[in-house]
Amino acid sequence: MSDLQKPAPLLPSDAEHDGPLFFVIAIIVFLASLAAISGFLAVQNVTHWQQTLQSEMTVQIKSGNMAQAEQAARQLSTFPGVKNARAASRDEAKALLEPWLGADNIPDDLPIPLLVHVQLEQQNPPDAKTLAAALAATGIDASVDDHQHWAKDLARSARAVQILSIVVLALLVTASIAVTGFATRAGLAARRDLVEVLHLVGARDRVIAKLFGRRFVVLGFKAGASGAVLAAISIAILLASGVGSSSFLGGAVRPGFAHLLLLLPVPVLTAIVGGWTAKWSVLSNLRKTTQ
Repeated sequence: MSDLQKPAPLLPSDAEHDGPLFFVIAIIVFLASLAAISGFLAVQNVTHWQQTLQSEMTVQIKSGNMAQAEQAARQLSTFPGVKNARAASRDEAKALLEPWLGADNIPDDLPIPLLVHVQLEQQNPPDAKTLAAALAATGIDASVDDHQHWAKDLARSARAVQILSIVVLALLVTASIAVTGFATRAGLAARRDLVEVLHLVGARDRVIAKLFGRRFVVLGFKAGASGAVLAAISIAILLASGVGSSSFLGGAVRPGFAHLLLLLPVPVLTAIVGGWTAKWSVLSNLRKTTQ
């Protein structure tokens, strides 16, 4: 009694062509994953910084008088829409100037404007002009900065990062589609005899296209999973090495393991794109040859 053998697939794998294609798609997925997570983190950071700026105001006491700064802080603390106000000391003001003037280049008798940090309520923040008018009415010479200029710059930066991330992802997806389409046409040409046999036994173009599509679905899933795993390992290495506080990926919102959840659908998406591209390429090529 002969041993039962598993029937061979109608479209066997081609290691000679599948190997290089696997690595190319995996690299593209790796780069796309890093670009997506970097763009997501950048937008989160910009949004956080924008919200922080909009929830604060800075009052500059031009006279540098600490008594006036404390008076202004007490007055602003009672203002509707203000959570609290704190007068910064002269040492804090000097610390802000030291990076520019040096630690030993600021004499004690140099008049330095003092700052009052104002925390605002999110729902009903006061207007900067209103606060400035209230301080001027009590004889305090002060300027109020509501950070709107910086908030607008951050909003433009967020939009620029979003557009750049979308463009990079679109280019990488286009490259993946182009590579898959080229590999599919090459595989179809190498299996021209098999395709003719399938036509002779009554197989339609859609059936043949589905065979190629299934093959590239499996290949795309494996390559997408490999690229996503490489991206996850790279991010994990960055986290383990402590990168984040001074890098572009860091800042207020740093990369965390929760961001790795963004990589979960990557293999499925890669498989869908690869299968659809292969099926469409085969159908297009077969229709041209039968015309």
